[in-house]
Amino acid sequence: AFLYFYYFWKERLTATGRVLAVFLFFSLFFVWVPGAFAVKAFLLTASAFLLVSIFTLFPLKKIAVRHVQIPPVKEGDAAKISAKIQAEKNFAAVKLGCFRMHPALKFQDEEKYESLRPSEEKEFFAFVRTSRRGAFEIPSVAAVVPNALGITSILKPASGNFELVVQPRAIPVGQIH
Repeated sequence: AFLYFYYFWKERLTATGRVLAVFLFFSLFFVWVPGAFAVKAFLLTASAFLLVSIFTLFPLKKIAVRHVQIPPVKEGDAAKISAKIQAEKNFAAVKLGCFRMHPALKFQDEEKYESLRPSEEKEFFAFVRTSRRGAFEIPSVAAVVPNALGITSILKPASGNFELVVQPRAIPVGQIH
């Protein structure tokens, strides 16, 4: 249950959603304070927004993630993951994200959303910072679409297994005896 909550926290909640969830947790202590009607009204409104956003996390069927390419990179560099996303309807904000990766890989989330029109196939990029060499599995490469309130994100993962190969960087040799 904790692992599911961790993945939900990292993947599905935006920065606004995380702040709202933390505020709701700490504001539960104000429910027992006599009076404090403004805090209770805000608590009720914020919890309604959060619950509505969570219950609208339906899987997207009108968007497809295809042609995921992950070229090999050198140790310490950022990998540029590309994928083509096609939509059947208009989306105001879409970006590419990578989730559930090895701890040596860090997804660089720069919050650059782009619009996508119907029947348009556009290439999106995601950057993953590497810290050591090896072959790493990337279990989830997905299109990220924020909901209308901006509290949660809806994910449409690409099908397939993806692997990032991180090659060792060149070490300059000054002199060999």
